[in-house]
Amino acid sequence: MVDYREILRLAHENCSQRSIAASIHSSHHTVSETLKAAKEKHIEWPLDETVTNAQLEEILFPNKYYLHCNYLPPDFEHIHKELAKPGVTLTLLWTEYVRSCEACGKRPYMTTQFGDKYREWAKITKSLFRISPHASCLHIFRHILPKSSLIHKVLPAVLAASGEKSYGA
Repeated sequence: MVDYREILRLAHENCSQRSIAASIHSSHHTVSETLKAAKEKHIEWPLDETVTNAQLEEILFPNKYYLHCNYLPPDFEHIHKELAKPGVTLTLLWTEYVRSCEACGKRPYMTTQFGDKYREWAKITKSLFRISPHASCLHIFRHILPKSSLIHKVLPAVLAASGEKSYGA
């Protein structure tokens, strides 16, 4: 497997593409395509340490393995733009995604995997969640933040103090 993390790290250190190719034992074309895809997807070094080469490959080259896959890959850039609109939730976008999958005869990801894949994409591309100032804490809690987030321990107390009756964990 190509070491995408190392390509991005060496490029960040201003190494030439040929020297990167030599150091990771890959072709110049591989390095060039990786850097081009990273630039298009706004992926820059430093990356979070939890980001793996497999995750990078899936984001940099989404169609590489989907040719033989029955699942339709979500359009994360579209999802991200739609979430910026008032009243749009990840659940609503998942429902639209399922309809588009049915229309083209592909299998959709289930809602949890759809949300996890979107959050993974947003983390790697360092996309910021655009949350409307009118969005309630409850909306943010239920639809945007991952279940493992520290906020899931803190938010129930905050909502209780603000008068919210339930927080729908």
